Amino acid sequence: MIFRRNYYFISFLLGAVVCAVLIPAGNYSVAWQSFLSFAGYGILTYFLLSYRPNTKKYPKTFLALSAAPVFVFSVLFVAGKINQLHLPAFIIHYPGIAAGVIIYFFAHTTKSIFISASLLFAGIYSFYGNKLWQYKCNYGNYYPDVNEAVKPGIPLSFFAADSSVIDQNKLKGKIVLMDFWATGCGVCSKQFPAVQRLFENFQADPAVSFLSVNIPNESESPGKAFEWMGQQNYTFPVVIPAHKDFVRELGVRHPMTIIIDRNNRIVFRGDIRDAGTKMIELRTGTNYASY
Repeated sequence: MIFRRNYYFISFLLGAVVCAVLIPAGNYSVAWQSFLSFAGYGILTYFLLSYRPNTKKYPKTFLALSAAPVFVFSVLFVAGKINQLHLPAFIIHYPGIAAGVIIYFFAHTTKSIFISASLLFAGIYSFYGNKLWQYKCNYGNYYPDVNEAVKPGIPLSFFAADSSVIDQNKLKGKIVLMDFWATGCGVCSKQFPAVQRLFENFQADPAVSFLSVNIPNESESPGKAFEWMGQQNYTFPVVIPAHKDFVRELGVRHPMTIIIDRNNRIVFRGDIRDAGTKMIELRTGTNYASY
């Protein structure tokens, strides 16, 4: 009786609960959060329509379900608990509503076909679409392969740990891989094993310059990056930009890997774990699936 009297409010609350309980899954994988959100909202929509099969009530039911993801996302975003990376995991609630509606009205013999098609859509959206969105948020492009001219005013000049200078003259005609990081970036340090593996693969190649570029914080003392990295068990060369505007002019975020080819064009902007394939392509002209 209470459910019937407060049907729309309880529908909104149930929608909010489904959104909220799946948020921890995003800490493991935003893709799984998206997939489970689609399935959960589809099941909830089907249940609510089955519980109260009155076509006059449907528009308000859909409105209550539609308001819940907006409410939960807004509250958590303002509180700083989630960011734009989680946006696809909330948008997919609306295809979930549509799937629940269509499954409810479909004949019994076609329900299984549509359920299979819905799950296929959710899988592609969640695992492929989310990857594109995360790349866009993290690196500014949907795919790591790019083709950008290096601006003439960007000085490729760095200080090494031994106070020597690595400038454009030393890098000219080479494939330059730069992996950008900061000392206070936990995500950056987690990627150092991948940086080390890639460096070991190309350290003997005279046509490749491999640079681990620290982005100093304003509060850091000069050389802190060298001191900190010296305490780690890595051998890749660490440098810091010689010009403070270098990072801004190049459009760098951290962590980020950039590859400049021999023609002084940026051909890769993305995750270090995807950079090996591009390096082999540049060195051999062959596009391997992995390295």
